[in-house]
Amino acid sequence: YVGVPVMRSLADAMLDTRADGTTGSLTIKLAHRVLKVARKGAKWSINGTLTSQDEPQDFNSSGYDHLILNMPPAQAMDLYPHPQLPERYLQPCFALSVSFDKVLDIPFDGINLDDQILSWVARDSSKPGRPDGERWMLHASPDWSNAQWLTDSSTITKAMLERFSTVFDITLADTCYSKLHKWKYALPVTPLADGCITEPDLALVYCGDWCQGARVESAYLSGITAAAAVLRDPG
Repeated sequence: YVGVPVMRSLADAMLDTRADGTTGSLTIKLAHRVLKVARKGAKWSINGTLTSQDEPQDFNSSGYDHLILNMPPAQAMDLYPHPQLPERYLQPCFALSVSFDKVLDIPFDGINLDDQILSWVARDSSKPGRPDGERWMLHASPDWSNAQWLTDSSTITKAMLERFSTVFDITLADTCYSKLHKWKYALPVTPLADGCITEPDLALVYCGDWCQGARVESAYLSGITAAAAVLRDPG
């Protein structure tokens, strides 16, 4: 079940094309908001709301051998609490994607910053396979993101762009596009030593980037570890 829109493209790709270039029998259900999970005998059941309809509809599904909760600890706690989850605090981060109409005079493609507002900036358009253009990703510091959490997006965007200009002493070109994402559960303060949390007796696994760090590779490594745990206990 995939309920987060930003991850939908990954699920679509898995559904459309398998490793051998063919489509397989993988079943993926999109736009399902899971509200409750329960263990009944040796199986798991899932209940929630189908959010793709004009009027939300309830759904119920059962008979699952394993349950993998791939989400921030606070959200996993709402579904099935575990004593290790409250100890895993994630800090917030504002992520601003912005496109300019001219190339910026900055002699690098990415840098970590020790700044009150900005913590990381990267020239997204320099990555392999990207279309032409000048696009940057700006991350705000956790403390500033937390302090400004309730501020409206336009004010946050303006402040981050102004700080970007000031830090690098440049005049910004006109923006063609900007989108701010308020990433509530972003940066783990105390990642796990292992890549996931497992409960073999329940056929239950908790995983996610928060288990290993704050990078996309952390999500990948946690997923690999979670998959190995499931394969060790096929149910």
